[in-house]
Amino acid sequence: NDSGDGRASGMDWGALIPRLQRFYGGKPQDWLEAIPAGLVRAYVRMMPRIEAGETLSAINRAALTNNVGFESDLDRHHAIDLLEHKARGILPGDEPARTASGDDLAGMGIGIVMEEAPSSSAAVGEQETPSSSAAVGEQDAPLVTEAVEGQAHG
Repeated sequence: NDSGDGRASGMDWGALIPRLQRFYGGKPQDWLEAIPAGLVRAYVRMMPRIEAGETLSAINRAALTNNVGFESDLDRHHAIDLLEHKARGILPGDEPARTASGDDLAGMGIGIVMEEAPSSSAAVGEQETPSSSAAVGEQDAPLVTEAVEGQAHG
């Protein structure tokens, strides 16, 4: 059943358009005129699934904050950790990010300027003197002080 423009004539557009607009936004006339009928139908079909997902999320939030439905506090913390990972875009099965090496950065055209780090035995704000320097044979670790894009230093 079509109304001639590819839209189903059995739909109550007077009730549907306000729901579409509230749910997805946009202008009412866009839902009737600008958006292709197949796309409107897809949006209509997805509304219950999206609403159900949002409802489940609300239930999960309530359960997490009230410690309801978890066998132990550890289970609750695990569920929170999973949600935090998902919020950061880390999904189960993803490989953990690794720290880029100097060679990785150089391969991307990012140069690194290395300087000697101050001795770890010197207090903050205290000037290092020969008596407060590191023990004989100890070397200060290099400190990355600047990354310069486009200048790879070796």
